[in-house]
Amino acid sequence: VRSGETWGNRTITAPADLNGVVRIAGNVKNVTVENLKVDGAYRVIENVKTGATVDHFVIRNVHATNIRRGLLRIGNDSSGVLEDS
Repeated sequence: VRSGETWGNRTITAPADLNGVVRIAGNVKNVTVENLKVDGAYRVIENVKTGATVDHFVIRNVHATNIRRGLLRIGNDSSGVLEDS
């Protein structure tokens, strides 16, 4: 995803070893992930770059089944992350 982007409105069947259907590969802000259905994957939302920051990130209406690890992992110096189901 990129800053200022809304990502979603889709249904995805993913391989069980996919780490990050939605991948954060750099500093991002003002991103929304919404209306997303995922079946399979290791993790749905993954911050894949060491040191990347996430600011004002909204997760809304995301449904995941058969996930091996968890819905999301956002680390580093991140703030303003809102999960609204």
